[in-house]
Amino acid sequence: MYCPAGEILRQKCIKKNGNIRYANKNACKHCKNRNKCYKGKGEWKEIDFTKDNLEKPCKEWLKAEGKECNASKHSAEGHYEKVKIVRFSLKPNREKMAMRMCLSEHPFGTIKRAMGATYFLLRGLRKVTGEFALLCLGYNIERAKNLLGFEKMMEIIAGV
Repeated sequence: MYCPAGEILRQKCIKKNGNIRYANKNACKHCKNRNKCYKGKGEWKEIDFTKDNLEKPCKEWLKAEGKECNASKHSAEGHYEKVKIVRFSLKPNREKMAMRMCLSEHPFGTIKRAMGATYFLLRGLRKVTGEFALLCLGYNIERAKNLLGFEKMMEIIAGV
């Protein structure tokens, strides 16, 4: 996600209606194009996107340049005007998504279901981090045992 000045906007929150809010406080505070982009009382601009609409014209930017904002008018292709648009492009790669589901999602499911870790027993970030590290260690030892076999793993541990 980039603003019209080219700065990266990071996801701030997901609202109750499903809109995703983006902002970059530091970039807005020190931006030399701030008067073109933002006229509000706050120190930075926040912008909301829906899952279906991933680009919006920056109305203030266009007004500062003396151009008309065509936010409601679509071009022949059904897209917004391509002048000074806050842009977010998402092109899902099905192969990478399938690979991710196979590689990274499986360990979490195994930890949750097979190891019975459906919730954390401790409270606090430091304690939960330690608890999760122990769960991951247990998962890795179990996986190594399944890949190598029990006898081979015992030989490696014994240093033989």
